[in-house]
Amino acid sequence: MVHRRALREREAILATVGQPVWVTDASGRFHYANPAALATLGFSELSELVGQPAHDTVHYKYPDGSPFPEEDCPLVQARKAGETLQDAEDWLVRKDGSIVRVTYSSAPFELPDGLGSVTAFTDVEERRRA
Repeated sequence: MVHRRALREREAILATVGQPVWVTDASGRFHYANPAALATLGFSELSELVGQPAHDTVHYKYPDGSPFPEEDCPLVQARKAGETLQDAEDWLVRKDGSIVRVTYSSAPFELPDGLGSVTAFTDVEERRRA
């Protein structure tokens, strides 16, 4: 019960943050995404992401459209190793299949089912164009 209440409190805090943030569970599935993350990724409802495999949903292809294998993904490798990534430049795939260039930081995050990760990212498309 204490863990669930603490998780709800954390989710409420993340919901107010303007920067896109998501949390994945120990198996790499979306556990939570705040409204800013949903908007940036083109999703309307949290229910569209929760339980979905993060890599296969938002990081499954290179910007040129070719497949991006999960075993090559730094986000997946860092989560599995319990490591932190700082200021990595990368891309994500929106719901409509378009690519958004991002920078992100990702860190281990303890959940009741094991070690997941929390990832905060920033859309850098405008900065790249300038």
